Amino acid sequence: MEVDAYNKDDHYNWGYNPQQYFTLTGWYSANPNNYYERINEFKEVIDYAHSIGLAVTLDVVYNHVYQRGLFPYDKLVPGYFYRHDKNFKATNASLVGNEIETRNYMVRKLIVDSLVYLTDTFKLDGFRFDLMGLMDIETMLEIEDKLKELNPQIALYGEGWNIVTEVKEELRSNMRNNEYFPYYGHFNDYYRDVLRGSQHHMSKGFLAGARDRLFDVLMALKGSSNIFFDPNQSLNFIECHDNYTYHDFLVLTNTPLEEMKYYLDFANHFIAISKGIAFYHAGQELYRTKKLVRDSYNKDDTYNGIKWNIPSSLYNLKKILEIRKKYFNKDDEILATKFVRNLILYEVVNKDVHLKIYIKNDFKHNKIKEEYKNIFASQEITHKLNIYEFSKPGIYIFKGER
Repeated sequence: MEVDAYNKDDHYNWGYNPQQYFTLTGWYSANPNNYYERINEFKEVIDYAHSIGLAVTLDVVYNHVYQRGLFPYDKLVPGYFYRHDKNFKATNASLVGNEIETRNYMVRKLIVDSLVYLTDTFKLDGFRFDLMGLMDIETMLEIEDKLKELNPQIALYGEGWNIVTEVKEELRSNMRNNEYFPYYGHFNDYYRDVLRGSQHHMSKGFLAGARDRLFDVLMALKGSSNIFFDPNQSLNFIECHDNYTYHDFLVLTNTPLEEMKYYLDFANHFIAISKGIAFYHAGQELYRTKKLVRDSYNKDDTYNGIKWNIPSSLYNLKKILEIRKKYFNKDDEILATKFVRNLILYEVVNKDVHLKIYIKNDFKHNKIKEEYKNIFASQEITHKLNIYEFSKPGIYIFKGER
């Protein structure tokens, strides 16, 4: 709702206004009037993605509907689908006018049945749950159980914010309760705020030179065990669709233009070495800007479109992701995390290799003696024999065989 499927530039909206859980929007279709074509086009997109080795996850919104009075199921049993407080007053923890009562049996069944339909019909690989913290743990566990029957590798994750709602705290499907539904991943805003900086105070984080939260930096790097039962529950991100892009955040925090590229590269590379799920926003690797707009859900493609200006540094991102895939895994042993002058030395070992990772967040000149072989450098590094020198922020990785 609130889009025009025929004049697509009118009433632009990302689609966070659900009305029908089983119906595909016509906004993406070449022929919105042909409902069969909508279905077939979506199947073709997913089939093609699978043919080139890509998985497809769908962003789903079950925490609210577009307009309470227009929701068709409310006409069947008025009030049943909405959450109410102890005085029977409708609640609005979603802040968009209503809140779906996921604890009611038929509401839960509707949600689960729609996810089963989408998974079975379109062969989707996963789902991202908008405002997942407004749902309840029992619903999430039932979703997991039913979808794993169709796809044992199904990806399930969402916004596990702890939002005040009528659901008891211990039953809310938020990050604080992650151990009770451990299969789900959560966007880790602790990671984002420590590394990028606070959006509320518009203050810079570690990635742009801050050194006031080094303990938290190490905690985030190692999987945020202060929050999560398992590191793979942590979606490590610096930006996502409804945040400022990191480029825009740096502009708004008065970062000198000549420094920004290095901080942006550093952010991408830091995510790659962090324990947990590496999450990159589309275009993040291209230094994407949204013209300083934070929440661009109703802006057109001049704000949301990706400008495909491929920077030379993209090679480095591909390289460090290859290193991550080859040498990093969930069960790696962290040998040490310590400070060497202005650097963090992060040592990781597994059965094959010993990695020494130097993490640098400033522009001071560094000279280190290192016997291991350098296999990655965020920025220019020079060496003579086993003496290495570098002066830009970033990740510098050395490998020794075990």
